[in-house]
Amino acid sequence: MKAAVVQALGAPVVIEDRSDPEPGPGRVRIRVEASGLCHTDIHAAHGDWPVRPEPPFVPGHEGVGLVEKPGDGVSHLSVGDRVAAPWLGKACGRFDHCLSGWETLRERQINTGYGTSVIGSIVGTRQDLAEVFPRHAAGRTRVSHETLPQRGDPQLAAVDEAIDEVLRGQVKARIVFGLGAGR
Repeated sequence: MKAAVVQALGAPVVIEDRSDPEPGPGRVRIRVEASGLCHTDIHAAHGDWPVRPEPPFVPGHEGVGLVEKPGDGVSHLSVGDRVAAPWLGKACGRFDHCLSGWETLRERQINTGYGTSVIGSIVGTRQDLAEVFPRHAAGRTRVSHETLPQRGDPQLAAVDEAIDEVLRGQVKARIVFGLGAGR
């Protein structure tokens, strides 16, 4: 498959041919139908944040697609299931940020779309294939990684982050807000 790859932080992307990733235990490979690509990816490619991806990596995150190949130990997803992959793939689940539902603030996290050398790595949510964790480590209920309706619009399903923030806003602060809802 063709992929736009960040070979070094701050360097331009390079178009490469890459082989299909093999899902490890507890992971799945999905054929991505839609994927986010935003300023977060620019920050990641420049190494602007404390949680830096380790090059080489493929920019893009918050994808949605069809399960193509489950890894060993994955029993709640089947080939052909439509799934959504959130920005946050995994956090430790033990400290205040993780336990209060704000695990995206933890510096020790793994992001789908990148991965870090801190506690592991994930192959990015690419435009063709991706390898993602099938469940959040902290186990809190999210829209992410649940089987979506087969006829659902993958572009609508890729709004996982906004949906999560609205749900969090209603539950935590009793208000509803929207972020970047443009056309």
